Amino acid sequence: LLIAIAVAVAAMPEGLPAAVTVVLAVAMEAVLKKGGLVKSLLAAETLGSTTVILTDKTGTLTEGNMSAVGFYSARGISQNDATPQFADNIHIVRGAVFASDAFIEQVDGTAVVRGRPVEKAMVEAGQRIGCTKEGECGISFNRIEFMQVESARRYAGSLNKEADGTHRVYLSGAPEKLLEVATHVAVANGERQIDEAQRTQFTTVTSSGAQLGRKFIGVAYAHVDHASIPEDIRSGKPKKLVFLGLVALADAVRADVPAEIERARQSGARVIMVTGDYPETARAVAHEAGVAKEGAELITGSEIEHMDDEALYAALMKIHIVARVLPEQKLRIVTLLRKHGEVVAMTGDGVNDAPALMAADIGVAVGSGTDVAKAASDVVLLNNTFSTITAAILEGRRAVETVITREDPQQ
Repeated sequence: LLIAIAVAVAAMPEGLPAAVTVVLAVAMEAVLKKGGLVKSLLAAETLGSTTVILTDKTGTLTEGNMSAVGFYSARGISQNDATPQFADNIHIVRGAVFASDAFIEQVDGTAVVRGRPVEKAMVEAGQRIGCTKEGECGISFNRIEFMQVESARRYAGSLNKEADGTHRVYLSGAPEKLLEVATHVAVANGERQIDEAQRTQFTTVTSSGAQLGRKFIGVAYAHVDHASIPEDIRSGKPKKLVFLGLVALADAVRADVPAEIERARQSGARVIMVTGDYPETARAVAHEAGVAKEGAELITGSEIEHMDDEALYAALMKIHIVARVLPEQKLRIVTLLRKHGEVVAMTGDGVNDAPALMAADIGVAVGSGTDVAKAASDVVLLNNTFSTITAAILEGRRAVETVITREDPQQ
């Protein structure tokens, strides 16, 4: 087809605009066959000029099939018992299930969990020990209100009415945030004030597990005396919060990712992993995926807050990992790179990613992401995988080279 176009243009140059349209349409079709939906001809052309890829971790570099592989209560840590059946850990599972917005759907008689990877993993962990919203862990579920996770407070919450008529808000989110604001810790006989030794104990678990690529979620609860989530919890500054423990999650790197990362580099695009995960988790996954060398330098969202644009740009030219990043910081990174002449492709899946996806030259939404992210994007990865990004860029490059050659027969 491209040869036929070349011949037609050589014979009749005024046919160039139509020929360019056909070339880009052919590129869009080729990308679609490889699992990527390109939403416009302009996007197909821009793909060929990409110089920086900002990629998320979960579901793009990894398989997106998270599973809970460890549960850590205060007593469980001291007794070296991370199994979900351990008495204290059952409370962690219950809190994690209740604070999740994933749900179970019956498909041809089989219970299928629907939701985002982390939320699904929580509910699936509950299923394994018979602790579900439907089974209620032997205790009434009765959700009254649900609070989605927000970047400012970094945890989600569910207000539930207990069997004895009292109310609790169950929270799940970033362990360091929940440990920072926790006033108490759950123990065998109830609750007691948390001390620095216990905070350090939990932090040590997350640090050692993160070096193996594990992601951690903290689980906590608060007693409330009315049927709505109090403002102190909504604002991220609870007056009294009981820390239940940690859930460790594993998510394998896709087998083809290291080779695809190298292909992207060979095509002239730098790859930077931008993730909300814990720094050591990000570093371990980046190494396994081929994004960065073992022990590579990285920057975090908290460090970005104190950097001016010049310092941040200099850092982005050296590093390949940005961890614990907030949505507004993603937007800043995209804007800054474009300001310096980079052509930026960025992946995202959440509602909060939409501004950065729209600001990027090429916004790339994963197929399992939110409708808002897909609407804000230029490309949708139908199979979520990073290899589709590489294929799209290479097809874009091929289309651009074809167009340039047709425009200038001397090339």
